[in-house]
Amino acid sequence: MTLLARARTRLSSIWPRFVVLLHEQMDPGRAAAAVLMGITIGIVPIYGLQAVAALALATLFKLNRPLTFAATFINNPLLQPFLLAGSLQLGHRVTRGAWITLSMDVLRRTDVPTLIWSLGVGSILLSLVVGLPAAAATYVVVAGRSRRPVELDAWRAFVEARYAGSRSRDRGFVRWKTRLDRVFERLLESDLGAGPVVDLGCGYGIALALAAFRDPARPLRGCDLDAARVRAAGLALAGLDASVQVGDVRQYPVPEAGLILIIDVLHYLAPDDQRAVLERCAASLCPGGILIVRAADTAGGWRWWLTRALDVPAWRAADGDVRLRYSCAAAFTEILERAGLSVSVGVHRNILPLTHIIIQARRADGAA
Repeated sequence: MTLLARARTRLSSIWPRFVVLLHEQMDPGRAAAAVLMGITIGIVPIYGLQAVAALALATLFKLNRPLTFAATFINNPLLQPFLLAGSLQLGHRVTRGAWITLSMDVLRRTDVPTLIWSLGVGSILLSLVVGLPAAAATYVVVAGRSRRPVELDAWRAFVEARYAGSRSRDRGFVRWKTRLDRVFERLLESDLGAGPVVDLGCGYGIALALAAFRDPARPLRGCDLDAARVRAAGLALAGLDASVQVGDVRQYPVPEAGLILIIDVLHYLAPDDQRAVLERCAASLCPGGILIVRAADTAGGWRWWLTRALDVPAWRAADGDVRLRYSCAAAFTEILERAGLSVSVGVHRNILPLTHIIIQARRADGAA
């Protein structure tokens, strides 16, 4: 066996244990405590012992050891001068009642025990000033991740396997779309009904892949104006009961469906076309069928202005002929309720504070 082969074999045996180590004790409270502990050890001037102290205390208090160790790197060559100066200033202020002038002349005239005492006290205070906000941010991030749908990681792996044969550009888009757009987390948490799935403006077919992840036997139908994306979707959904085609949602003959998706499409259509598409979708829902729409809400206050400010330049850069036409949740609700559907509207929080809403409309069981 060559040296490279032995190294790969050794790495393959170590890697699973390393992954387990990374995820140990990662509930929000313990993760926040690990960051606070690591930052405190990094700032307190026990140079040469910080790594040992971090790992020992993390083990003693059952904290995440890699996270604790990583937080000690706040003490690095770029930040160390500021940490020393801040610690000395805070400590001198607390112990002596005044700020100290950081000049070589003053430091030479100050006795060493006073400097050491001020530095020690100040480093503890500075670690709290820096560490507590960092710990709070860690708690929020880890708590947010822990609230993710249980299926999310499995679905992402399913999607990556499906798109493995696509072009690298397409794979990259799909990979980042599934991580940055929380609409898929919302869909995983939602009732997706049963029966055929139709996605109007399906793009790369990611939402159809999500439906296939839940039930590989479901018929999948979709259309989009972008031929390259439709080809990528067809390749990814090969082997399933899937049919995606290049087409305009305004002319697409919507088949009877148990689930219809319209994600970020309606603002490309004129108001009359928006109404016509929604009415056609409502008429195509089978009893118990569900229509899910994501759209921007013009009644979203400052979030609406931020959404428009980001949307318009982006889409003009992509296609100067595109004119975006937004509406409000009340208008969409009225159209769908008149079509005989029961409607619920919820605010959709994505990474950016935009004014997106999720509309879920259902045809009553047994309705004609």
